[in-house]
Amino acid sequence: MISLNGYKFSEARYGSATIRRAVAEHLPPLVLLDEGGQSLAENAALCARALEVGSSFSNLWAEEPIGLVEVDGRQSLAFADNRITRLDGLLGRPMDISHFLSVASAVTEAVAQMHRSGHVHRALRPWHLFLRPDNNVGIVGLGRVQGLSSDIEHDVLEASADDLAYVAPEQIRRPARSDEHSDLYALGIIFYEMLAARRPFDGGDPLEWAHAHTALTALPPSTLRPLIPSAVSDLIMRLLSKDPEDRFQSAGSLREALKRLASAWLRPGIERIGAHASARAWPGRAARA
Repeated sequence: MISLNGYKFSEARYGSATIRRAVAEHLPPLVLLDEGGQSLAENAALCARALEVGSSFSNLWAEEPIGLVEVDGRQSLAFADNRITRLDGLLGRPMDISHFLSVASAVTEAVAQMHRSGHVHRALRPWHLFLRPDNNVGIVGLGRVQGLSSDIEHDVLEASADDLAYVAPEQIRRPARSDEHSDLYALGIIFYEMLAARRPFDGGDPLEWAHAHTALTALPPSTLRPLIPSAVSDLIMRLLSKDPEDRFQSAGSLREALKRLASAWLRPGIERIGAHASARAWPGRAARA
């Protein structure tokens, strides 16, 4: 267990998770993540699982944990704060398209590597995505990570509103049947939020969230922000498909689609409007009167 003597904390709560930044004079800064277990025992078990998975795959897609700490009687996982930017810190205002494509591609690459290693997160949230200075992404919140073929059920409707905002329809209907496509749905919510500065759905209680994810159709982000190219908006709407089979078949295929969009966006001669390409520069976008 790492000692926190001399550290001062600032914290933020997201659903069941608590994230703290720990700073101290002459000591390296840390990021501390509580895995959000309902009891002390459950939280300790989740932290132990996250430490195991994170340590095993830190050279690929997981942010490397440096150990366990205890804050207010609860265990948390500690990470070195090497100029990390959490993705949730970039939300709240619309991203320009170039920045979005860069961040979305890096996030998708990390998720694709996670799936290739045989793991599904099933609880991807913006605060679980650490953007590194080298433009790679480290994934955290790994206490509930499962294998691709796992049939363990988890009652997602017991989660908080912050967590319910990212739950896939199949996680509500048939929790044991959720797989890597559920992670892609969560990416769709996150990408929507990055570009539109709001989530596609809202809910007041678990039943409202369940209805939104299983029955309501989100407004295309380009409707809320017309300068979003239709090809980008369509990609996000595909990720939000109610049927998992209608989404991208893998994070790898999503990554390739993002690469094609980025290549088109950076193509010489594209007419620009501020930070955005004009509608005429994008295939599949009708000209505006």
